[in-house]
Amino acid sequence: MPDAITTLAGMLGATLYLGAYAGLNLGLIRGEGYLYPALNLAAALAMLVSLSAWFNPFTAFLEIAWVAISLFGIARLWVLSRSLSFTHEERAFLDAALPGLSRLTARRFLTAGRWETLPPGTILTREGAPVDRLTYIAEGTAQVVHRDTLVAMIPAGLYVGELGVLSREPATATVTVTAPTRAFQIDAGPLAQLVARHPDLRMSLDAGIGADARRKILGANRRLHALSDPAT
Repeated sequence: MPDAITTLAGMLGATLYLGAYAGLNLGLIRGEGYLYPALNLAAALAMLVSLSAWFNPFTAFLEIAWVAISLFGIARLWVLSRSLSFTHEERAFLDAALPGLSRLTARRFLTAGRWETLPPGTILTREGAPVDRLTYIAEGTAQVVHRDTLVAMIPAGLYVGELGVLSREPATATVTVTAPTRAFQIDAGPLAQLVARHPDLRMSLDAGIGADARRKILGANRRLHALSDPAT
């Protein structure tokens, strides 16, 4: 094999190894996704090509072992992902509120929380008290009261407590369920642990909360417009 090809293969293998490791540490690549083992597999194969010109039995053994480990990791991830199942309720929640989350992390997140049917009057956050859980309203409604004044209504498809649950900052308003409500809730402690261990969960939550905030702002604007319009 021409030296130029083996040299290029060696450079490519080293670049893929370093890129995969850097991406993992920078949070750009998930350790539980397909990309990381695939990059390591490609890097090991490229290094084996380069060894055809400068053969070293110890390096060859290392690269062959790396290929085997990467293939095992890809196969294991595929089996685990295919074995997971989600209910219609869970799937609708993930699609709406946690975009792009991997199946394995999604299952861990759902297992750490709970689905509940909440009666009217259930308090989700209390003004001035730390936010101790994140709530997603799948069905139902809740009202937001600040200093004894009704300031907003929260319909289905929105989070409650998303801004203070990880910081444990006091809630700025009291949120109370106003109709029979189906909700997913996860306590602050387990949520913080999951976010620390799984960067993809943090990114997915940020995306979902961002979309959630836009909907809340638009709803507040519509409410202010209705209150200021004499015709209404």
